[in-house]
Amino acid sequence: MLFTQATTIILAVTLAHGSSEFDGTVKQFNSMQASLRRLQDVPEIPAACLAACPSAAAMMTRLSVAMLPHMGKAAALGAGSAGESSENMTPDQLTAQMAEIMPLFKSLQMVNNDDMCANQADYKCLFTNADKCKSASEGGMEMLDPIASAAKNGPLMECMCNKCQGAAKAQVDMAATMMSVMMAGFAQLASAMAGGSSGATETEASKAQAKALEKDLLKGICPLIGMTRCFDAYPTQCKDMLSKQTLSNMNASAMGPKCTLAGIKALVAPVVSTAFTIKGLDFDKVVGDAVMKAEVINKVKEAFIKVIPGYIMSDIVVKLTKGSVVATVEVTPLPGASTESLLSIVKADPAAMATSVITAVQGMDKLATVLEDGKTKDTISATASAPSSPSSSSSSSSSGTTASSTTGTTASGTQVSSAVVCKILVAIPAMGMILASM
Repeated sequence: MLFTQATTIILAVTLAHGSSEFDGTVKQFNSMQASLRRLQDVPEIPAACLAACPSAAAMMTRLSVAMLPHMGKAAALGAGSAGESSENMTPDQLTAQMAEIMPLFKSLQMVNNDDMCANQADYKCLFTNADKCKSASEGGMEMLDPIASAAKNGPLMECMCNKCQGAAKAQVDMAATMMSVMMAGFAQLASAMAGGSSGATETEASKAQAKALEKDLLKGICPLIGMTRCFDAYPTQCKDMLSKQTLSNMNASAMGPKCTLAGIKALVAPVVSTAFTIKGLDFDKVVGDAVMKAEVINKVKEAFIKVIPGYIMSDIVVKLTKGSVVATVEVTPLPGASTESLLSIVKADPAAMATSVITAVQGMDKLATVLEDGKTKDTISATASAPSSPSSSSSSSSSGTTASSTTGTTASGTQVSSAVVCKILVAIPAMGMILASM
């Protein structure tokens, strides 16, 4: 992606829009600052909403308590930005303010997401009664507003909370990165315009800036896109996770190869381990025949894949030890899935798992060559041990990377109007499409 290409297209997109189309963006940008100044204020819940969802009042109280550890930072940032909004701030000031706000923004969003996942019935009520439960928050910001949070994340809740839990943090990281990247891109454009340039002159510095923006954008987006296999495993619950609406109008299919090329992927949670004792097989005969050993291992993997949706052979490692034959199985959770969710599947019915292993082994073509003396196919049995994970508590790290700050040369002292800021912010989808189309 070249800086001149991005500049030309961003300017074309922003100048093509009428001022009325920037109203929503103006509110959203300024609402984030205003939310910091008003974080202690509890939004009013419509009476009709309370009647339909009586738990809404308790939700507000619960969120207020959860927000308390962040109040000091929010008050400091809110006071620092009081009266400034986005009007007449220099590009450097905007970039610096975004760098300060983003960690808090992500923390507050995660408070909302954590509360939603812990209290899904409450949020489902708000979402299903959307006609009665309308957010009064300016711009729909959900800093302390479960109604706004339910409206935004309701369609994604089952996926983020129960199937691909890492998506909750990855989505927040992506949103923060998108805003940070746009502020950095805006600062670069403002610098060029302040120098009398439209950005049409390409320099080595502009190329470096463009590559830095591209890298930061990918760092924010790719962890979520890297969870595609988990989303595909649960198409009903996760069908909207990579929609253009969720990805700010970017095409996940087009972005996937760029993420692969950049080597940026979703982190995975710790493995889940279990073991099956298969009686009736002779360990020495099994390991003494490389072909039969490989077949036993593959049969155990196949048995697992039938039980855990979305997994493939390479996700599973099987090691054989003596006694008759003990198959120790380690399964790496799908990118985005938590260790706990995989554990719950494996723990659900160990007897069924063992039966699946028996059936798979009994189907081996040359089974008779590895049976214990005097044993037959029908005497093969298997028992499963309790599954475990070496570090299931760290599974929350499966969501991906955090947004990295963007660098670039800005024109200190250049004053920028809020209208220009809004036009640049509206161009977020355009930047995504530029990157995806390369």
